[in-house]
Amino acid sequence: MIYLKKTQTVEYSADQSKAVVIQSGSNRRIKVIDVSVSAEGTDIENSRIKLVFSSSRKPVFVHFTSVVPTVQTVSGISIKGKKGEPLHIISDLGSKKRFFVTVNYREE
Repeated sequence: MIYLKKTQTVEYSADQSKAVVIQSGSNRRIKVIDVSVSAEGTDIENSRIKLVFSSSRKPVFVHFTSVVPTVQTVSGISIKGKKGEPLHIISDLGSKKRFFVTVNYREE
């Protein structure tokens, strides 16, 4: 069976605590292929943006930020969640800091 690649792009203007980035169908699971994150600079030391599968807490991607704007892309990965498991984002950049997330994935 051929699964089409899908793309989800989201912009945030505040910290996120387990916001759903992608929700799969109940009998399907998400397979993350590529992730790209760009973030404004922040003055909070060790701040980060994390993508995780919710129930399994399986990490997909972690982006550590800096005092200057940052961009990070990871391609050619193959990280799968459980059937029906959403992909969440968690961040701690501080108030009013914007960031963008792009996830290429397949639903299997």
